[in-house]
Order: sequence, then structure tokens, then C-alpha cells
Amino acid sequence: MNETVSAHSSDMDETAIDPELPIVDPHHHLYDIDPTADGPPKPFLFRFMLPDFLDTINASGHAITHTVYVGAQAFYRLDGPPELRCVGETEFVNGVAAMSASGRYGPTRVAAGIVCAADLGLGDQARHVLEAQMAAGNGRLRGVRFSQTWASAREPNRANLFNDARVRRGVAHLASVGLSLDTSCHYSLLPEIADLADAFPDLTIIICHCGFPFKADSDEAEREAFGVWKKGMSEAARRPNVFAKIGGVYRFNARAGQADTDFLPPAGRPPSVRSVDLAGGWRPYVETAIAAFGSSRCMFESNSPVDRAVCSYGVLWNSYKHITAGYSADERANLFSRTARTVYKI
Repeated sequence: MNETVSAHSSDMDETAIDPELPIVDPHHHLYDIDPTADGPPKPFLFRFMLPDFLDTINASGHAITHTVYVGAQAFYRLDGPPELRCVGETEFVNGVAAMSASGRYGPTRVAAGIVCAADLGLGDQARHVLEAQMAAGNGRLRGVRFSQTWASAREPNRANLFNDARVRRGVAHLASVGLSLDTSCHYSLLPEIADLADAFPDLTIIICHCGFPFKADSDEAEREAFGVWKKGMSEAARRPNVFAKIGGVYRFNARAGQADTDFLPPAGRPPSVRSVDLAGGWRPYVETAIAAFGSSRCMFESNSPVDRAVCSYGVLWNSYKHITAGYSADERANLFSRTARTVYKI
């Protein structure tokens, strides 16, 4: 494998490592948002539609065969029952998937699987939301994203979210219709995910963004946080129905809610970080997660387009390929495509 990266490589001109390695990208979004509307600029929200994503994939040089769209509170219906407005996003994405499936937009099958939003905190009332989402997905719906960070506007970032009785009733309906659960939560809630996996052993649970191991404000606090995160991931990994999605990695080095100052470029300047440097910074987290879950229950994700604030799509996948350079062909196949195919039935 060619691991050479020019000392002068910029974020946009790295050559893809192992360009023939098939990749299923199991976590990306699409947006059509004015980042300057309604207040200060929002650097992670912008117009990023199918043509933009395809241009990004093609420019990267990596062999992206399929993708999984994950709900991002985009394209919701403007009116109708509040709990059903999220169905608009699934309707939109299913149309994008149909366009891609026609073959007229290249070999990558975008949104071959869809993970939608649904408020499981509705309890038994979540059932009709799930049924509406499945109808809108037209056979492509694979799961629901229910996140500690935004699932409940009434009580954001609260502990015991996954132990809430109404949430558990919603999860029971999710399991009964054969959908999976994608969850994004602060690493302190990982024990709750382990408990949820015990309560619903037939439910496939996917921990997104490697469990959000935020960096602390001091070296001592960071070591403590890493230990708590590692223990939580290890406990979750003991449940065979729990999987880990490794991505959104710029958050690994967040301080006080801000993105990594080591890798985030100065305001107004494009990313210029090299994949070999990203790999060095992320390796402890990536390798710890893979050691806990095994390659057959881990998958790399792009979190595109959000993570382009830190690096390009091509540099991101190169960083994963650097980290796994010493892994077996079977392990790499799991991490880059096979696990995602299995979990999302692609």
C-alpha cells in the first residue's frame, strides 16, 4: 500500500490511498440552509445537495459504493402535526435515493439506506410516526436516529434519557417494526446505552461519532475523561447488539464546546491538515473503539459535510486508511464496508 503523502500536500490535493478499496459511507447528511440567515453565521450548515456530495466523492478518489443518509433535521414539513413534520426529510431523501438508483448520477448509490428522525419520547404515540416514516422510506428506511443532544427540545442534554419510561415504550415499538437505533450522546451516557441493549437484546443499536469523547480543559481532566469514555465503550461493547460508528472525529479534541484548535483552520481559511497528522491525533480513540468492539462491529463514517470544516472528504478517508495500514484485509473490509452493509442491510 502506498502510504506516501507529500510534505506539501494540502487538504484538497492528497491522492487517495488504496483507491480500489470499497467503502460504504454509513453517515452523511444533505442540507439546503442559508448559513447567514437568522443570526450569526453557522459554519457547519450550508447548501450541500446531491450534486455537491457527488462532486465531493468524485474529487476524493475513494471508491464509495453506497451511502447511508442519517437524519439531520433538514427538509422537515412546514406544517401538519408537529411529530410528523420529520417525515418530510425522509420523503426528500427517498427522492434523492431514487435519483441515484437510476444510475444516471454515477456508480455511487447515495442513500441506499435511510436513518430518519422520530421522537421516541412520545411513547406509544411514536408508533404512528414510525409507520409514517416507513411508508415515506419506500423500503429504504433502516432505522431511527434518537440523540441525547437534540431528541427532546423540552429537556436537552439530560441524563437518564434512555431510561425514561416513555422513551422505552417508543424503543419497544422501534424494535417491533425491525428498525435499528442510531444514537448520538455524550460519553457519560454510554452506560445507559448498555442498559438499553440489555433491555432490548433484539434491537440493533449504533453508537455514532465514537461516543463523543470530548477533550477536557486540562491534561489531568482529559486523562480522567478518556478513562470514563473507554470504560463506557467497553461496557457497551459487551452487548453483542451494539455497534460503533467511528467518525465525527473532530469532536474528539473539542474544548469548551469548540472544535479542535490543533486541526481547525483559522477563520476564513480552508482546511490544510494532512491525513497523516489527523491519523496521529485520532489513533488512540479509533484503536480503542476497534479493540473493544472488534472490526465486525465497527464502521468508519464521514459525517459529511459537517466535518469538512476540519478536513476534506478525501483526507478523512485517507486518515482511516493510515490508521488501519497494519490491519488484515478482512478487518479492513469490515471497517470500510462489510459492517455497514450488514447493519444497514445494503
